[in-house]
Amino acid sequence: MTSLILALALSAQPPSAPSSADDVVAKAFADGSTPVAMNRAAPEPSMLGRVVGWGLALAAVGAVVIMAARRRQQKPEAGFAEIAQNLTVGPKRSLLVVNFAGQRLLVGATEGGFSVLSSQPMGPTEFEALVKEAAP
Repeated sequence: MTSLILALALSAQPPSAPSSADDVVAKAFADGSTPVAMNRAAPEPSMLGRVVGWGLALAAVGAVVIMAARRRQQKPEAGFAEIAQNLTVGPKRSLLVVNFAGQRLLVGATEGGFSVLSSQPMGPTEFEALVKEAAP
């Protein structure tokens, strides 16, 4: 549109020689002086551009997959407390066997809170005791 207005302005003739706007437009476009951008369609991306684009997209997808796989493989760190077993006994009720501070606790968990039902000191397991006895 800008080039059309510019062509009209540049080809304006003095008032002594009247001409219609159609004549001016026809003359402006007849000599091939139209801007290149008006004659050309949108450029197609080159093959190299396509390959680079797809390569970047695949690299991004690969990075996301690797990060997700690493996150799934992470194991929780051994801490001060450990839930050895969880037994659900009803809706919102369960029994937990918890190893905590050198003791094994039987804990009842309900909607209202937690209650320690039993505790005993943790010693070596039977398997660990058998291994120690068998070791020379």
